[in-house]
Amino acid sequence: MVNNEIELKSIEELLKFNFFIPNYQRGYRWTQQQVKDLLNDIYEFLQNGASGIYCIQPLVVKKKYGNDLNIIQQIREVNDLSKVEEELAKATIRWDVIDGQQRLTTILILSTYLGISQKYSIEYETRKNSKEFLEKLSQIDNGENSLEKEAKTNIDFYHIFKTYQTIETWFKTHQKEKLDFTKVLLTKVKFIWYETKDPDPIKVFTRLNIGKIALTDAELIKALFLNSTNFRNHSTDKIRLQQIEIASEWDKIEYSLQNDEFWLFLHDVEYDRPTRIDFIFDLIKEKNLFLLKDYEESIGTDEHQTFRYFYEYFKLSKDKIDATWLHQTWKEIKKYFLIFDEWYNDLELYHYVGYLITLNHKISELVDLYKEKKSQFKDVLKEIIRGKIGGCKDLNKTYGEYGENKRECFPLLLLFNIQTVIDQNRSLEQDEKYGLGMTYKFPFHLFKKEAKKKNRKGWEVEHIASNSGDNLDSEKNQKAWLAAVIYIGTIDESLKTEIEKFLNDGENHLEFQEIRNKLKSYEVNPLTADNKQKIWNFALLDSTTNEEYQNDPFPIKRICILTKETGYKSIVKYNEKEHKIEMVKERSSAFVPPCTKNIFTKAYTDIPTNLGSWTELDAAAYKKSIFETLKQFGVEQ
Repeated sequence: MVNNEIELKSIEELLKFNFFIPNYQRGYRWTQQQVKDLLNDIYEFLQNGASGIYCIQPLVVKKKYGNDLNIIQQIREVNDLSKVEEELAKATIRWDVIDGQQRLTTILILSTYLGISQKYSIEYETRKNSKEFLEKLSQIDNGENSLEKEAKTNIDFYHIFKTYQTIETWFKTHQKEKLDFTKVLLTKVKFIWYETKDPDPIKVFTRLNIGKIALTDAELIKALFLNSTNFRNHSTDKIRLQQIEIASEWDKIEYSLQNDEFWLFLHDVEYDRPTRIDFIFDLIKEKNLFLLKDYEESIGTDEHQTFRYFYEYFKLSKDKIDATWLHQTWKEIKKYFLIFDEWYNDLELYHYVGYLITLNHKISELVDLYKEKKSQFKDVLKEIIRGKIGGCKDLNKTYGEYGENKRECFPLLLLFNIQTVIDQNRSLEQDEKYGLGMTYKFPFHLFKKEAKKKNRKGWEVEHIASNSGDNLDSEKNQKAWLAAVIYIGTIDESLKTEIEKFLNDGENHLEFQEIRNKLKSYEVNPLTADNKQKIWNFALLDSTTNEEYQNDPFPIKRICILTKETGYKSIVKYNEKEHKIEMVKERSSAFVPPCTKNIFTKAYTDIPTNLGSWTELDAAAYKKSIFETLKQFGVEQ
């Protein structure tokens, strides 16, 4: 386990430091715009009163003891601990820069322009002349020694010189603030100083740069917890044991959160980071768990404000930090994960919390409610849910003449799916044959991922029986629909023969209408136009399926929807060349909500009389099931 160390260091604290850029790093390449952005950010910080600090991205370094190759051997040969410390004190310390050299170099060039006499040094393993060129910048005086000619001889020189020119130009309009700017730069601008103890710095560099995975707040906070200087007055064994315990539990939490089924129960797909435990620390900072006073200014507003919240807490607690204190602090943090873990593993909490978060209810508010009313938490959740479906509790409500407001009943349809899953689990628990716990969860991870697939707009409330006619004006659609009718097989042989004849050579629209009228006799109580704009004719569909089939007749929708979860959607087509009906499979997958599947299998109807249409009998049975399932939430039939 690598025990990295972390703190905030001002530019003033770095002035005597010697930095070294190893050969695996590229040269200096900051653009003029990046330089201007840094200057403008510091200037804005100055104009806003310069309260707190201006924090720069992490500077990842590894300590080396100078260029004296014999020093390591000398230390090894000394057995007396006091002499070891004495030898180390004599050694020249250099800091190998693993990440952050671009900003570090820019600050050095800025310090040169501002006339700061004592500056840190930067040496480059493969570009040794760059150190000399950086030093020459201090000799530039009113253009007499511009270095412009020399800058053109080397790409690194060029970028260094351009940065100096950019700074010079910027200050032409900010001369009055130059002195104050210098003071702020030295005392208020701070790096997140991250000293790695990893024996393989190239591995650390590769992770941070090749994969472009920056240090997250969680990793920075982890360094605070595992910093050995926090374990004062404890034996080495006790320190090691404490470190192992925290690191082990930390990794288990991160592993659990990396499970999408767990993570997407709590979040949307867009809320993601390389390390997911960050969200717990964000939540702690938002709730100010450690009751810090007037901390907002000191932590800033950038992407590392959560880390600095924890840094402030550690700094304020420096006189009492020991293994016991650290254990208790970690325990408080771990409680948040244990809350989420309890929710995830409880049948009702998983579904009700997941439902509310899907409807954008804030996790932090739910955590507060859980802490305040743990014993009544489920009842509190149900009361909140009643409010979410308040606009669609009346199951007889008509959603506009053409169903234009049908999106209003999305919360109710989603709740119907979720409560259906809860009830199915309860039935299995109560059945002596099974006696099982939660066997099937509503898959929030699939539901959310389906909504965010490429070119998909989310979930739609779609008519079951088409709202705008049957889309049967074209010969192609007429034949596709009749092919589906035959495939379902709910008609007598004489009508089937007539349909097959039309499929072979029919082109007459009137002939199709005659067949269509005869088929209507198979429809028992079809939905009227008015009844098509009520909850009993609505279902949840992903946007792609909705766009593909929204105007298609019921049997075509039915076949395609019920086969989508297999990875292939089935389409009934009439092969005109071979004069036969065939089922064509196209690669297409989609999560289909359980109640949507029940609708198109007519599972709510006791004895379905016709799989070729959605009738008032089917709609009434569907509406009844919604009422029975959701009456505890105050729905009205």
